[in-house]
Amino acid sequence: MTINDLRSLDRNDVLGWLGLQARPSPGSWILSGLGFLGAGLLVGAAVALCVAPKPGRELREDLKDRLRRARTKADEVAPTITRDESRSPAGSSTY
Repeated sequence: MTINDLRSLDRNDVLGWLGLQARPSPGSWILSGLGFLGAGLLVGAAVALCVAPKPGRELREDLKDRLRRARTKADEVAPTITRDESRSPAGSSTY
């Protein structure tokens, strides 16, 4: 084993040698669960809109309006998100 081999080691390599593994944090499964919940809500809303008893033209107009409003709202929120990220100290980690 050379020094370059030691430099390339990470935590999972050492834990693997000991027969252990890293335990996922509670936040990781909560965030993934919320992601699946959000995706399910979006799919459910899309299916509900498509099955709604409206004529096709009216439904397409409603979808266009909703997507336009969502994009406008996302454009309004995006600058605040990038501003918040720029405030975090350099080299800080989230875990």
